[in-house]
This record gives sequence, structure tokens and C-alpha cells, in this order.
Amino acid sequence: MTHNTSLKKVRHFFSSSNKLPFNIKLAHEIKAIRERLDAIAQDKKKFHHTERPINQMRLENVKRKETYSFVRAKSVIGRDGDKMTIVQLLLETNVQDQNVSVVAIVGIRGLGKTALAQLVYNDERVNKHFDLKMWVCVSNIFDAKVVAEKMLGVKIPENLLMGKLQEKIGEKKFLLVMDDVWNENRDKWLQMIDLLVGGMRGSKILVTTHSELVANVTESNSPYILKGLSEESSWSLFEKMAFKQGKESDNTLQVTIGKEIV
Repeated sequence: MTHNTSLKKVRHFFSSSNKLPFNIKLAHEIKAIRERLDAIAQDKKKFHHTERPINQMRLENVKRKETYSFVRAKSVIGRDGDKMTIVQLLLETNVQDQNVSVVAIVGIRGLGKTALAQLVYNDERVNKHFDLKMWVCVSNIFDAKVVAEKMLGVKIPENLLMGKLQEKIGEKKFLLVMDDVWNENRDKWLQMIDLLVGGMRGSKILVTTHSELVANVTESNSPYILKGLSEESSWSLFEKMAFKQGKESDNTLQVTIGKEIV
């Protein structure tokens, strides 16, 4: 199911054209579902069930959508404080001895890491601070040559890759965003860093990842752990997606059910 399909279904569910009655019965059904979820959580503790990570081999076979640097700032809700912190980290110039340092945003999938990186990438202070900006969606397959080709915007023979990349980043303070990094192999990361040695001091790599282990592999200085939205921001986001024209419904029962979902 696509994002657009899901969004249409949510909007239809809360629209006045939906013939499904919003009555007390529906409210009771939601309450019953919550009680069942609570019971499942108690069973998990009772029978000592543990959470296990999804098999990495299965993840490698999942094709993930490409991401891009553009975002409408007004479409991102509740991340102003996070944006300010990341921008400040990128503007720091004396973090490490080497010319290129790493800032990592860590959080579970769907939390808004990419949107936050997009906000930062398009910030006016960041635009003025860096001579060159590049956005690369990495996803589940990490290959230094592929990443470098995305930076250059063209496929190129491996024997010419280093020279072309140095032409692009040499003597420039650059920002490279590597979105959705899954690589936990330190050797592969070092191969990538070897291609970026020509940048000026103060150059930064901004990594988004679901894993603190990935952030450690990149030698990120104090990974930024992205937290969930506040209750107020969560409701604002739901309100925007679920209700017509992004405004709270006049139907008090719809609002009550919506806040139960949030």
C-alpha cells in the first residue's frame, strides 16, 4: 500500500462523506483493541518474550525508495529544535583533527530523520557556510564507488573515480548528506572516507541511520538520538493528514477518536 493510498483512506475515514456512523459502538471497539494490546504486552512479560532484530539478509533484499534534498519546511512539524541543534553541529569547525568529520542522526524508521536532514540541508546558514553540498541516498547497499558516482552525478570508470572526485571536492568545504545508511562494516566505511580526503577543514558528513552501531562505525562525534514528537506536535501532524484542509473537525467524536489513535 502506497503512502498516497493510505493517506486517502485516512482522509475518507474522517470525511463527512463516509457513511460509517461515528457512534459509541466505534468508541467501544477502539477501547477493546487497546485492552487487547495491553493484554498482549502483559503476556510478553509473563512468558519472557524478547524482541529480536530482523534478519539482515532479508533487509538487503528490500528495495527502498530514493530520497532527495528538497522539502517544504512548513510540511515538517515539530522539528525546529532538532534542526537548530544539527545546524550548530555542522557549523562547528574544531571537532576533530581531520578535515572531514561526521554527524549522525539516529532513530527508528518513520521518525523523521530524512525530513530533519532535508530541513538542515536547505537552511540558509548551512548554504552560506559550505562551498559545496551533496545529497546521496545510500539505503541498504553500501558501496563506495556507487556513493561516489552519486556525488558526481555520473557513472565513471573506477580508475578515473578518485581524480574526478578530487576535482569536485578539492579545496572546498563540503557537506555530504548520506541518507539511510545501513552499513555496519568499518572497512567499507574507511574506503568511503579515503575518497573524501581532499576536502577543506570543516567539511562534514551528515549521516541518517536507524542504528547506533552504524553511527559508531562512522566515528560520529556523539550521535544525535532523534526522539518522537511531543503530544501536541503529534496531534498537529495527525490533524493535517486526517482532516479536510488539515484542520480539526467540528465533529467532537471524530476528534476524540483521532486523539485516541494519536
